[in-house]
Amino acid sequence: MTSQSTIASVALNDKDVEIRKLAVGTLVSQSTLSSVALNDNDSEVRKLAFSKLTSQSTIASVALNDRDVEIRKLAVGKLISQSTLSSVALNDKDSKVRKLAVSKLTSPSTLNAIALNDKDSEIRKLAAERLK
Repeated sequence: MTSQSTIASVALNDKDVEIRKLAVGTLVSQSTLSSVALNDNDSEVRKLAFSKLTSQSTIASVALNDRDVEIRKLAVGKLISQSTLSSVALNDKDSKVRKLAVSKLTSPSTLNAIALNDKDSEIRKLAAERLK
């Protein structure tokens, strides 16, 4: 049986994307999955690692910082933290990511700010509806 430390090393360091994906598929270490999800250059490898994450702090970091819109949307879907959802709803450059965050927000003050100020009319409308 291959040890998790060897698999972790392959997931973090192998030059071949397909080999990193295979390694990530067998990883169980949340810390290694977090490292891959936050740092791998390939969005598919990051997405695979992210799909196995349970750490809310890493999920929040991915939601706030990943360069791939699809991965940020996945992260928002797994987010629990209202403060992180507020930050994404107020600041993400992609309207689909902001909209998803707004759909999970419960903070009246943030929803009010978004209803008044978001540049996307659909998002303003959704925020206003969530205030009811």
